[in-house]
Amino acid sequence: MTNSPQHLEEQLCYLKLRFIEQHYRDLAATAAKDNWSPQEYFAQLIQGETMLRWDSSIQRRISMARFP
Repeated sequence: MTNSPQHLEEQLCYLKLRFIEQHYRDLAATAAKDNWSPQEYFAQLIQGETMLRWDSSIQRRISMARFP
């Protein structure tokens, strides 16, 4: 198994983890600069992914409702 950044991004894309795929590097830099624990870093990634999915589900429901 390879651990290259490209392989990681391919896996994140395959798993449809869009927020994490787009933000893990920036958040890793912030985590290193601000001395976050691994749990804090992971929590920020998961919170972002959750919010993105929440927003997407709301937008999908609004479009499916076909409001006038």
